[in-house]
Amino acid sequence: MKCVYVSSPTSQQLHVFELKATGGLELLQIVATPGEVQPVTISADGLYLYAAVRPNFAVVTYLIESDGRLTHVANTALPKSASSSCLDASGQFLLLTSYAQNGLMVSPLVNDIAQAPMQVLENLTKAHCVISVSDPDLSASTADIEQQTLFVTCLGDDKIRLYRFDKQGQLQPHSQPWLETQSGAGPRHLVASKNGRHLYVINELDGDVLHFTLQDDRNHWQLAQRLSYIELQNDEVHWAADIHLTTDERHLFVSERTQHTMTCFSVDPDSGDLSLHDQLLTESIPRGFDLDPYDQFLLCAGQGSDHVSVYAIDSKSRHLARVERQPVGREPMWVRVLQR
Repeated sequence: MKCVYVSSPTSQQLHVFELKATGGLELLQIVATPGEVQPVTISADGLYLYAAVRPNFAVVTYLIESDGRLTHVANTALPKSASSSCLDASGQFLLLTSYAQNGLMVSPLVNDIAQAPMQVLENLTKAHCVISVSDPDLSASTADIEQQTLFVTCLGDDKIRLYRFDKQGQLQPHSQPWLETQSGAGPRHLVASKNGRHLYVINELDGDVLHFTLQDDRNHWQLAQRLSYIELQNDEVHWAADIHLTTDERHLFVSERTQHTMTCFSVDPDSGDLSLHDQLLTESIPRGFDLDPYDQFLLCAGQGSDHVSVYAIDSKSRHLARVERQPVGREPMWVRVLQR
């Protein structure tokens, strides 16, 4: 069973769907949230969902029932408004950035319930997104992961800040404090390859995707490629949103909100470099999207359309074809797909 969760902050709702084998969506539940709900993250075991709300800053823990529906478990206060969230590589901590309050929060998960942050970093200018990448080629189970690197995009100062993170949940300085982007680039969202050697960043403001590679000889990240996600350049303001790799890591998708496009890049299996593959119009203001674990479907939420669309991904060409469209709440922002 595949379940889809869509957060809509303006209407303060979570929509829960079942994703059918054909790509159809069956509405299972509409959950009223205790505030404007934005980022949602699913626990490593797929049993819990964490939703951050405002203006009373909190993370809400929901139990995901066997049929995909949500049951409220707990509300935990946060010191800042969360703009994005993810799990650390071990699945034992919830990491949350705050774009409005310039920070990063580390919340332990105790019996899968989000706790109050045990560590808060300040002065991260417009911290938009965070991901955790375990050290390359680790063969240990997630419970045995000793060290990870956190990457935090700071849109306000055009930097991607790096931190070391251990299994006790402690943040430490990284030998390479940050990756710098061009002035005014506005690094926004990012994703890493499974082997921890390739990092892809979408710049919100200059129309570019960045590809960084890990240099073995120095344990140092270096910019390998910079290319545009805008197929036809024009004078419109760039306004990128989200970025995801397919599970097989052969393609990368990015969404852009000014031209309402979804762009697909091919990924070279050896170098990790990107080449423009396809681009199409999608929902108005495609703020968030996600892929199902088998690379069969892409689901995109239109912040300007109040709808979510399902696209079938051709197994050979990777071209997208819309197969379903459903209304959701007002100004949807985040989409998450869970395989049960």
